[in-house]
Amino acid sequence: MSHGPNEDGSPLSAAQIPATAIVNDVVYTPMLTPILKEAAEAKATTLGGLHMLIYQGVLSFRMWTGQDPPVDLMLEAATREMVSRGA
Repeated sequence: MSHGPNEDGSPLSAAQIPATAIVNDVVYTPMLTPILKEAAEAKATTLGGLHMLIYQGVLSFRMWTGQDPPVDLMLEAATREMVSRGA
């Protein structure tokens, strides 16, 4: 994670990740974490942590309001904000 003790390190190298793997990182900043970079190099499917963050908000919104939130709008706004911050 940004500003963590090993923010440039990955627990796995591309050589250790099969192309058939799905690599999901719960870290959302930076959006492209070291392990996701390694997974992309290995041609694996990747999913970053921003979706997890958004869907936590989705569930909270539903719980508190009883309404379905605009998930696509939330994801778009969060992605735009992260990109504008260079995350």
